[in-house]
Order: sequence, then structure tokens, then C-alpha cells
Amino acid sequence: MLIIHEILQSDRNDLNRQLRGQTSPKHSLLAEKQQQFLRPLPQQTFEACRLGQAHANSLSLVRFDTNSYSVPTK
Repeated sequence: MLIIHEILQSDRNDLNRQLRGQTSPKHSLLAEKQQQFLRPLPQQTFEACRLGQAHANSLSLVRFDTNSYSVPTK
């Protein structure tokens, strides 16, 4: 665990470092550069689910698409 902590601290220190010839720290420059490639969030909401009826078989399995899922017996 100590090694992971040291690596994370080293990464944080590197991101807070100011590069030669730049007026902002490295993390700010990376954030500015990343903004060029990000798209705005869509205006409409997206429901990341699909609702439907399902029935469990005698083995307590429910079929969804091509997968079978184990469900409680109640």
C-alpha cells in the first residue's frame, strides 16, 4: 500500500508542477487542452434501462436477450 500512496503523491506533485515557459500549472494546461475534445452534454435525457415483463423458469432463471439471470425464488 505504501508504494501505491507514493506513486499517487508523485503524480499529484507532477500535475501541480509549472512547466518552463508556461504561466499555469500542468493540471490547468491539461484541462484546457481536454476541453477542445469534449462534447456538450445532450439536452434530452437518456434512460439507461429497459423495462419489461419476465418470467422465471423452474430453475429460478430469467432470460433477457441471450443471457439467463438467477433470481430469488420468491
